Amino acid sequence: MATELHLNYFNIPARGELTRLLCAYGDLPLSETRYSFREYFATKAYLDLPFGQVPTLHVDGKVFAQSIAIARYVAKRVGLYPGDALLALAADSVVDAISDVYSEVCPVVYAKMDADMRAKKLAHVNQHVLPTALAALERRLVGAYFAGEALSFADIYLLDLFDNVVAGFPGQITVSTQAYPKLQALVAALRKSDKLRTYYASKFMFTSRSISKSFVSVAQREGVGATVRRSIGHPMLRRLDPFLMLDEFHVQLPGGFPDHPHRGFETITYLLPHSPGTMLHEDFCGHRGELAPGDLQWIFGSICPSRSR
Repeated sequence: MATELHLNYFNIPARGELTRLLCAYGDLPLSETRYSFREYFATKAYLDLPFGQVPTLHVDGKVFAQSIAIARYVAKRVGLYPGDALLALAADSVVDAISDVYSEVCPVVYAKMDADMRAKKLAHVNQHVLPTALAALERRLVGAYFAGEALSFADIYLLDLFDNVVAGFPGQITVSTQAYPKLQALVAALRKSDKLRTYYASKFMFTSRSISKSFVSVAQREGVGATVRRSIGHPMLRRLDPFLMLDEFHVQLPGGFPDHPHRGFETITYLLPHSPGTMLHEDFCGHRGELAPGDLQWIFGSICPSRSR
């Protein structure tokens, strides 16, 4: 079974683009949730953030964080991380150096600040941070690539730096790359890659989807010993066709739900893997099913009253 990857990040390049580029170059499927800043801060309290920030990468349901760690994992998956320890050190050192540039640039171009303060910080980036970093990278590029004779994720990160920092903020980032011919040549070669050209073409067709409403569902008592949090079907979200309800419920033994009809709709019940018990669902026509932790049950409808416990 193929490993499923899902990236959560803002709808900007910044700390998420290296992972996107690596997946594109390596033909590794990647699904995404992209947030506007407003959407992210409105929902941050409910997100699974191991270190309190994005990006996060979901790998078969497990959540991991830190942008460079994520990119390094993906690079290994697509063959763009050196197998030799010394070449890996060379690639990692370049990646960390470029990451340091992002740490300097991102707060200046994205954070809210008054015009005078931004101008002062941009001057520091344009006159010191970027020229110093680009000159150091030019010196480190002694062959075709940063880590020996093979392409690595360090080279892809240079492309990201050129396209999304140096050329990504016209009028703010004003550094010329003419003084760095080896870096220019490497970036030009990477831009000719069919896989990356396809990615860039699709990138500008990406349409973000906004969160139209967010609210906290309220716990309520139902049945015997059952606590239910209802999102769909809640007064704040009464209609979301074709769904009638979305419930998260906790049941204490002995307890359950009383007789109730299932006519005209279908139910899907998933028992979380860490649940301490099982769930029995039966109707008065003799049908029954017991769910163990991790099980999913789909009931296609019943004309008979049902009970759950």
